Amino acid sequence: GGDQHAKPLIDSAKALDKKMTAIEDKLMQTKSKASEDPLNYPVKLDDRMSALGGAVESADAAPTEQDYTIFNLVNGDLEQVLGEWRDFRSHDLAAFNAQAAKAGVGVIGVKEERENGDTDSGAK
Repeated sequence: GGDQHAKPLIDSAKALDKKMTAIEDKLMQTKSKASEDPLNYPVKLDDRMSALGGAVESADAAPTEQDYTIFNLVNGDLEQVLGEWRDFRSHDLAAFNAQAAKAGVGVIGVKEERENGDTDSGAK
C-alpha cells in the first residue's frame, strides 16, 4: 500500500541523512558525550578552531607566526568542508526536495548563508 509508494522517498531521505552526517562528522565530534570522551575520539575542526581562538585570546601579545600557520591550516580544512556542505545543499538536498515535492510532501528548507558565514532568516 502506502508504504511501498513512500519507500523511494524514505530511502532517499536515509541516504541524504547519511551524507549530511558525514559532513557534520568532519566539523564536530558527534560521538563525544561524556567528559572523558575527548580522550577517546579525535578532535574535529570546531575544537581545533576553538582551541586556537582560546590560545590567541589568552596571550598578551599579537598572534604568533605559528598561530597564523595553524589558523590557515584549520581554515583551509574548514573551507573544504563548507564547500562539501554547499555542494550537498545545492545538489543532493535540491534533488531530494524535488522528489519530495513530486510526492506531495513538504520540502526541507535551509537558511541562506551570507558572505560572512552568518545565516539570514529572511526577516527584515
